[in-house]
Amino acid sequence: MKMFLSILTLLVALKSLSQTIEDKKGYIGITLGPAFPLADIKDKGDGGTGLNINLVNFGYTFGKNIGISALWSGGAHLSKSLQEDAISSYGTLLIGPLYRIPITEKSHIHVKAMIGSVYSAFEYKFEVSRAEIQSLSIGYSFGAVYTYSFSKNWCLMLNTDYLSAKSSLFVDNGKIAAINVNAGVGFRLK
Repeated sequence: MKMFLSILTLLVALKSLSQTIEDKKGYIGITLGPAFPLADIKDKGDGGTGLNINLVNFGYTFGKNIGISALWSGGAHLSKSLQEDAISSYGTLLIGPLYRIPITEKSHIHVKAMIGSVYSAFEYKFEVSRAEIQSLSIGYSFGAVYTYSFSKNWCLMLNTDYLSAKSSLFVDNGKIAAINVNAGVGFRLK
């Protein structure tokens, strides 16, 4: 009887352990971090290091390690030297393929390439009025998300990506670009 109870306890413990490290196929999360400007945001817009937020950072694998990713994000950069208020901002809605690289049972790297719509704007406030220029274009992003599962349903997310898009905010056929480094939390999807 004692042996039976020991084996039963071991089986229950192994079953609960397997549930806590269950391999889930995806994530959806929110991340926040600095955005380092490149191209026209830095050169023509005089933008300094800004803020980036990924409101929806999504990834899901089909089969072994191939899947789909999506991103809804935004960023803003204040002018470094202009005396008046000037801000360069952008928003994205991107989708593309994803490749998952397992590191341990609890951590993965998700490499992704995405394409989609990019909205960009430059707002400049004068003493008594303001001016704003807007642009909508197609852009792309390359990046990676590191996920560490700290519970059955939640994971820590560390994200870095490069964003680039055509923009006529500062010059015709111009380009906006940024490197974003974010951290946040995500819900693990089955």
